[in-house]
Formats: sequence, C-alpha cells, structure tokens
Amino acid sequence: MPAEYSIRPLLRRVFVPHILRTLGLILVFAFAVILNLILLKVELGALIYAIVIVVMLIVLALDAILLYSNMNLVSYDFYPDRIDIKGKKEKSIMFKDMAEIKMQKNVFDNLFRTASLQLTAKYSLKALINPEQVRDYAQKLWQRNNPTKTSVPGPQPPIQQSQQPKQAIQAKQ
Repeated sequence: MPAEYSIRPLLRRVFVPHILRTLGLILVFAFAVILNLILLKVELGALIYAIVIVVMLIVLALDAILLYSNMNLVSYDFYPDRIDIKGKKEKSIMFKDMAEIKMQKNVFDNLFRTASLQLTAKYSLKALINPEQVRDYAQKLWQRNNPTKTSVPGPQPPIQQSQQPKQAIQAKQ
C-alpha cells in the first residue's frame, strides 16, 4: 500500500550543523597536535602545515559526501496507522504507541525555518519543512488511531481562576 503522505528532511538543515561540528572537531584536533609539537620544540616546515590542511579538507569532504549520501535515503512516510522512517534502517512507529506529538525547535531550526516532531522518547522526525502542517496532519492520524483519547496531545492551557469550580474557590477561603 502506498504512503498517504511522504516528506523528506531539509538537507541544508542537517548538513550545515553537522559540517560545522566536524570542522570544529578537526580544528581542535589540529590545534592540539600543533601545540604538542610546539611544546616539544619540534620545528615544522610550511610543507607540513600544508599537508595538515589538505588532510583536514579531505576528511571534511569525505564526511560531507557520506552525510549527503545517507540523508538522501531518509524519508518519512505517513500511513493511516503508522509513520515509517526510512533510511539506512527502516523503523515503523505505530500511532497507538505514541503518547503525544511535540514540536521542537533549536537555533538551526529557526535559521532554516524547520522543526522536529518528537513522536516517542526514541524517535523524532527531524528537519521538517512546514512543521506545523506536518504536526497537524500527524495529530489527526494520531486521534483517528486513538479514539479513546479525546484531546490532541501536547500541552494544555492552564486553568484560570475564573474557570475553576465555585466549590473549589469556596473551599480555599
């Protein structure tokens, strides 16, 4: 049976933070090695520095290629009773197993206008374009598969003083 709806993560949203993190780790490693050699009073020529820079760029390029090839495989497929997360490994998450669907954003999500949907403690849909629409759609499917639960999962607005029963207000006095 074909999926009712399928969406892929925004590659830029996944790619940029990963490359920045990898670049930072490479720079820290290179700085530590160079500092160690300086403290040992080992003279390094310009050729050695050039070789180190080229190796760092090769590692960064290989990491980028691997990430791109892995992320091209990822898709989120919505079915009436489940969401399939496809990639290197495939995982199906049944709507009946979800307690709630939460939307989460961080700095990079705000930058790229994306968000993640937390489905369970272990699984989330990351780097979604139009996350509000995807969340609403997922919540409708969740409600359809959980008829005993009448409300949409997520935070409920706090009860204001005027909405509390009169008996509870009188009991406090």
